[in-house]
Amino acid sequence: MLFDVDGTLVDAVANQRRIWARWADLFGLDGEQVYALALRSRPAETVARFLPHQERAEALEQFQRLEDDDVRGG
Repeated sequence: MLFDVDGTLVDAVANQRRIWARWADLFGLDGEQVYALALRSRPAETVARFLPHQERAEALEQFQRLEDDDVRGG
């Protein structure tokens, strides 16, 4: 099994930019601002920075669904 978590073998920048832009759009946020923070933090931290506490769990699940859909080509 091979893991590539630093983008050496597979460049995931476009993928992550696309997912965060979709996520930001769902919540009425600026995609560039969200992505700028997401580049240097974990998804849970990014979500926490932009949304109130009561929305975070569902918003993080939404992000994960967007990732899954993107991987499947959706």
